[in-house]
Amino acid sequence: MSALYLIEDFAQDYDFIYANTDQLKHQAYILRSKSHENIMDIDQYDTHSHHILLKHKTTNTYAACARIIEPPAKNPDKLLPFEENHRDNIWASRIAIKDLSRRSFSELSRINIAPAFHPEETDLNQIPQILLGLYLASISLARLLFHDYIFVELPEISFKKLRVHGLLFEQASNSENDHDNTMYCLNLESGISSASPIYELHQHILNEMAHQLNIPIVQDNDIDEIHSA
Repeated sequence: MSALYLIEDFAQDYDFIYANTDQLKHQAYILRSKSHENIMDIDQYDTHSHHILLKHKTTNTYAACARIIEPPAKNPDKLLPFEENHRDNIWASRIAIKDLSRRSFSELSRINIAPAFHPEETDLNQIPQILLGLYLASISLARLLFHDYIFVELPEISFKKLRVHGLLFEQASNSENDHDNTMYCLNLESGISSASPIYELHQHILNEMAHQLNIPIVQDNDIDEIHSA
């Protein structure tokens, strides 16, 4: 699948929205609710999280959402969910998590897709486009927030599919959670292969997210220049 097709397809069908108002956050909470009857699903981590919505242009409805949790500024030692589930031997690029700055990493969690937009998995080696878009939007937002690493709990098959697409997640723990998911980590500076077709889609989504955060990003490398300024 060509990079141009991926960009045109997503740009035509979806908007990636940074949920920076209570109203938009409520849409994410509703999407997370299994009943989908305007009942909001909220937990203790939402007070120090960032939310992304995927809006379907044709129907003007919210199709999916994802959440990035970061340690709270006023209580940076507060554990993130993945730290509570994998208390021992967590690392990022061979660095023990205890040696990382608490504000240098985040966790991707609570990915939800509305029933009407659930993809049919026709190719067992491919990640559905809507899910791939959510991952790329989440990674883009984490980069714009100047996080160095993002952690996510995944089944092994999803990890392998993401690697095939060029998202270079690495195993971050030897333990599994209660759902047989393993902890993986992505280095946000070098975690997407520039040779992959999704790289250009990532650049497109990065610009969409940057515009909403009032950051005039043009290329991925510009973030490092802003960060070091």
